[in-house]
Amino acid sequence: MDLLELLSDIVIYGSSDLVGNKKISSKTRKRILVVFIIVSLCHIGISAFCIFWAIKDKSIILLVLGILCVLLFIYNAFKTIEKYKEAQQMNKEIIKDFFDNLAPHWDNEPIADKEIIDTILDNGGIKENADVLDVACGTGVLFPYYLERNVKSITAIDLSPEMVKIAKSKFPQVNVICGDAESITFDRNFDCIVIYNAFPHFPEPEKVISNLSKSLKTGGRFTIAHGMSKKELDEIHMKSAGKVSNILPDCDNLAKMLESYFNVDIMISNEKMYQVSGTKK
Repeated sequence: MDLLELLSDIVIYGSSDLVGNKKISSKTRKRILVVFIIVSLCHIGISAFCIFWAIKDKSIILLVLGILCVLLFIYNAFKTIEKYKEAQQMNKEIIKDFFDNLAPHWDNEPIADKEIIDTILDNGGIKENADVLDVACGTGVLFPYYLERNVKSITAIDLSPEMVKIAKSKFPQVNVICGDAESITFDRNFDCIVIYNAFPHFPEPEKVISNLSKSLKTGGRFTIAHGMSKKELDEIHMKSAGKVSNILPDCDNLAKMLESYFNVDIMISNEKMYQVSGTKK
């Protein structure tokens, strides 16, 4: 989300009583933002003019009123931004319920592109005899690809009980766990950890990265990937999953999140896919 879109979101949020519906077009949002900026500048300009004349005419009352008017405007602006930030914070229970509701229809989504997935898994070090941890596995979209590569074991985790239930029924040979990747611990370490089509749904991604790094073998490979472009993914999430999604960071910023734990050597972001991957230090 660029700065104009963020500002327009905040303005829409603060004007919800007038607008009524926050899910309006980006063009309309920007128009409202322009009107808001003009009105705000007029407000500040009139207040400044009053203060100027108050000083000139030595009117204490007019000066106090002008200053109070400016301070009130600034206070309201900061309160609106603060409330907006609180409203945008993702709640894990909301995320769980969101994906529980989607679970029965999840496998009706468009079939994954095998060529893209194979590229992601090749880059992710998924090969024969690897112990793999699939994080936010959903209904197990990647499980057949792991099995095709004759991995040694597959462990998977998802926050949604309904997703886990379906994944278990489809792939009884896979150890599927219902849990929180931010805090879960394992009694073993893995060769590869994959987060596929899920990273924006973690409320605190840095905590997830830190926690999962503890479950990877030294030299093991950690992968965050999506089977579509960053632009396409962000647009989809803004339209249909805004309450349960963060904006996907660009490759450079994600690499910075990972660099404390991993040697990042793969960064791909194009019109077909997105992937950042590195080996544990």
